[in-house]
Amino acid sequence: MLTITARQPHFSAAEALSAIPVKNPVVHESREGNCALLSYPQFAGPLARILAALYLKRRAVQSNKLELDSRETHVWDAINGNRTIARLTADFSEKFKTMPKEAETFVALFLEKLHQRRLITMR
Repeated sequence: MLTITARQPHFSAAEALSAIPVKNPVVHESREGNCALLSYPQFAGPLARILAALYLKRRAVQSNKLELDSRETHVWDAINGNRTIARLTADFSEKFKTMPKEAETFVALFLEKLHQRRLITMR
């Protein structure tokens, strides 16, 4: 069986830290205390959209939710389309009094999670 996988682009650390995350405009957020709840439509691939159009009389938009803790909410709030990942990491490290490497790891993993769910893009 032939398996086709998309190749992931390879970036140097400097290139990755200079990337700028941008929020997807379809994401809606609500607040509960100092934590955010993100609501976003279920992003389906082309085959799923075709099957849904063929077999569903009424096409309801599925909604997903992602609850953020206070640290994730801080990073989410800091994403404004102008700040680089390096800047987000430095701000995180300063606010939460963490070592720079620890902040870099946390921010990178969180942004990867957002990117996989199509809540942000990188430019």
